[in-house]
Amino acid sequence: MRARPTVATFRLPLRLKIRRIMRIAAIATVCFLVACASSANSVRERQSRWERIVRTEVPVGTDRAAVLRWASARSISLAFSPEKRQLYGPLEYVPVHDLVCKGWSLTLELTLAANDTVTTQTVRTYGNCI
Repeated sequence: MRARPTVATFRLPLRLKIRRIMRIAAIATVCFLVACASSANSVRERQSRWERIVRTEVPVGTDRAAVLRWASARSISLAFSPEKRQLYGPLEYVPVHDLVCKGWSLTLELTLAANDTVTTQTVRTYGNCI
């Protein structure tokens, strides 16, 4: 008479389970990175565009009054941080459709010298992510 197979007979060896899990994790990671990369490209494009605009229209050395006129003409609301001597404000929100982030905020930061002229210009990105 033959012995009845037990449940243990049908289980995969531990090595095969680990390989299967690793394979699934690798595939999921690649899919995640591809989705994020396409979203990151659009955010980088918008950031580059704003950096070019700020560099040409608000060059280093521009006085504070001219910066405020420029921002007002573009409907950009700038705030002033006296301790950092910075003007900063939101430029644009770029919605993205990926698993981790809903969108990215582009923010302008202008550092002012003691004579109220622009010394540095930065366009920063802040993600609305989990």
